[in-house]
Amino acid sequence: MMIERPLLLWLAPVAAAGVGLLAWWARRVRVRAAAAWSPDLAARARASGAWSAPVLGAAALLILVGMAGPRWGLASRAAESRAINVVLVMDISKSMLAQDV
Repeated sequence: MMIERPLLLWLAPVAAAGVGLLAWWARRVRVRAAAAWSPDLAARARASGAWSAPVLGAAALLILVGMAGPRWGLASRAAESRAINVVLVMDISKSMLAQDV
């Protein structure tokens, strides 16, 4: 297996942990704000979103592993093209208005 950008593979766990911790901290702040508002709202806030931090961390990990560019095997294929390359060039400068000598 070949990796196009191995540095991203090294950074993936660090970034995943950072995203997970940030999501955990945001949930904690949300629960505290809900608790300051009312006990019923705090109970609802604690019950919802318990899996958001690990899921976001795992998503960040998988995204960075995908961005690292893992490649399996090596294959070369010969492709035939029946296309014709056509270039249309038009001179629109004022030099075409000059008189010929």
